[in-house]
Amino acid sequence: MTHLDVNLSYLESHYSSSGPEFKRVLFNFGGQSPLILYYLKMHELAGISKAPGQVKIKLTEILKEPPPAPTYCDILKEAKRQFANNQKDFRIEKHLINEEIKLLRQRQEKVDKELHRLQAKATKKPYEVKNDFENFLQKLRSEARTERQLLASLSSSTTEDFNLEEEECQEEPEINCI
Repeated sequence: MTHLDVNLSYLESHYSSSGPEFKRVLFNFGGQSPLILYYLKMHELAGISKAPGQVKIKLTEILKEPPPAPTYCDILKEAKRQFANNQKDFRIEKHLINEEIKLLRQRQEKVDKELHRLQAKATKKPYEVKNDFENFLQKLRSEARTERQLLASLSSSTTEDFNLEEEECQEEPEINCI
């Protein structure tokens, strides 16, 4: 730590507000201000107190102090804390999403493998494939329904309701048996 760093660590942070309210007032040098009389007396300038009577200048005074507010240092600490929390949440969400992607890829590979098996069987035994293919589709629908229910129970956000009958109708493939 340098000498400058040590000195800066002792500085107080300012409040994060608009600051005090000020007002402009006229200050009369020739008046009987106790502060000015004391200053003149201490510096042995008594002759100046007899200066022309109406010399006035404008002076700015604090009219009202601002209410206590968080300091800039407090705001920066809170922002850093919030940033760290956001980073942590992001890492957790990213990990969960990557896990979901991994599971979806595994599931897709499994579906592709079964579909290829059914296609190969269709070329050899076309009449037996229809039942196998319908069972395969029913199994996929059942897995999708279970997955939606699981996600709905885990999710705290609102989920859309799906009309299962419409979805099943859309998924029905046309099977041409030879």
